[in-house]
Amino acid sequence: MKSEMFFKTFYSRQDNFLIGIQNLIFRFSSLPKLLLEVFIRKNFGERYFRLSAAITAFFIFSFFPLFFARLFTFTGAHFGQRRHVMDSFWSTNGAYYLFLLAFLYMSFKRWQEVRRNPSVFDFAKFSLYNGDMDERFYNIKLAGSPVNKRQIEIFCEPALFLIIGLVLWFFGQSLGVLLVICSIFYHGNHAYMYRKGDEYIMDIIDRMLANRSLEDVMVYNKPSSSGFDFRAQRPNSEEMRQDLYEGIKEEFEQAATVR
Repeated sequence: MKSEMFFKTFYSRQDNFLIGIQNLIFRFSSLPKLLLEVFIRKNFGERYFRLSAAITAFFIFSFFPLFFARLFTFTGAHFGQRRHVMDSFWSTNGAYYLFLLAFLYMSFKRWQEVRRNPSVFDFAKFSLYNGDMDERFYNIKLAGSPVNKRQIEIFCEPALFLIIGLVLWFFGQSLGVLLVICSIFYHGNHAYMYRKGDEYIMDIIDRMLANRSLEDVMVYNKPSSSGFDFRAQRPNSEEMRQDLYEGIKEEFEQAATVR
């Protein structure tokens, strides 16, 4: 829409570096987020959770400890160091692989739940539903007030794995590193989605306010109580300004309509 381009070009202020980081995290967050979700959520929508994605995540994350152990063993380490690396591999990564096996088991369990859920084609369930949240999170209080869903998704859920991950990392377990990284992606994914949702709502509100104020600002040169202004050269004649207003009114109204 031309009106959307107008607002984005002339009114928005963006931190392109931060947006770039958030977009990057969001783009690569699917599998790290999945690695945690199966433990704390259930009854996913059938298009949101796929067993094939879980199996893919299992094999991808299974490869990382082997890769780094191999890299260290064959990049300049002498024989004694190599032997020590291989001897200590399971003491460092045993919990990591047990976690992946638990992830695979929980994924199969979630897949069975999806199969038992009402069919999307019967209009019974949203196919992209991201699962039932653990109700115990609502028992958490911040500053004396119960947390809401937004706070749980952005902070509480990833914080659970972040704390566990930091403890395991302190004791030299590679699983700790994995959980810390996945919790960061989990946080970034939900923060991004809520930010985009907020921006969508604010775009609609701004367009509605602009539509309400447009005639006063454009035709009668009156300041808007909402702060909206139309930064452009306008005809000197009020009659011509009225014609100009009528010319752009329809598009503004269409942009402000919530479908």
